[in-house]
Amino acid sequence: MANDTGKFWGGLLLGSGIGVALGLILAPRSGKETRQLLKQSAVNLPANVQAAQKTAQKTIDEAVQQLQEAIAIGQEASRRLRYELTGDNRNGERT
Repeated sequence: MANDTGKFWGGLLLGSGIGVALGLILAPRSGKETRQLLKQSAVNLPANVQAAQKTAQKTIDEAVQQLQEAIAIGQEASRRLRYELTGDNRNGERT
């Protein structure tokens, strides 16, 4: 088991090293440009998070509304079926 752990960490380090090397070789921007891009991304992060939060909240609200409608439809269908099968009305009284 210890041997497997060593292989894992060795593979992780080797893979990380290869990834870093390829990233440096194939990078489409210079280091300065990359840092400026990262800085601008950090500046825009709060606005992006807020926009994502609003979108997520809208999606959740729509899903909740659809779920409530589906529940209401299911409850009504259940009431109708109970009435058809037993003759009980909504209050549990027989008609």
